[in-house]
Amino acid sequence: KVGGASGNAVYYNSKKVQDMYAWRIKELNLNYDQIACGGINSIKRLEERLGNGVNGIQIFTPLIFNGTKFIRELRRYT
Repeated sequence: KVGGASGNAVYYNSKKVQDMYAWRIKELNLNYDQIACGGINSIKRLEERLGNGVNGIQIFTPLIFNGTKFIRELRRYT
């Protein structure tokens, strides 16, 4: 079996979808939580994804490839 795409392969498309949903949520004046996901594997990318109502992130692939190193970086960032 072949796995799905993740990490860098999905970053820009997932950001576009996130921006689209953020715009629609604002347009309809909804009070929804937004969780960013897809390709967030650095503090720089985290910063790019925050804002527009995002109040959480989901990460998976960085944990597989780097263990808990990225979690420690996130803790220092916050």
